[in-house]
Amino acid sequence: MNKLLILVCTMLSGLAFGQTCNIEQNGIFELNALGSPEVFFYTAPDHIQNPNADAYDYSWEFTHENGNMIFSNDRSPIFPVACTNRVTVAKVTIYNGTCSKVIHREFKPKVCGTANIFN
Repeated sequence: MNKLLILVCTMLSGLAFGQTCNIEQNGIFELNALGSPEVFFYTAPDHIQNPNADAYDYSWEFTHENGNMIFSNDRSPIFPVACTNRVTVAKVTIYNGTCSKVIHREFKPKVCGTANIFN
């Protein structure tokens, strides 16, 4: 009985933990149109290269210079970022229904919109 129990546990652990996570996103990137207060954050590759990425669940955390945090469940969040309180760190957890992948980026230089960059 003990050998059977060990065999079943071994088989189940191989199924649960032996899978590879097929999430292909490998980085966090940002875009800002000159003169816009908003910053667009995204992971790559985009949906053109990986059509399954639109079906994934995304959980974003953004940390500002003053320690405040913003959270989003959008695939590619966009929000205003003042240059007086820039984004210093972004973290996204991507879940595909089977496994998850965490991507972390510390921005150097820190990120802000360019609406009032010269003021």
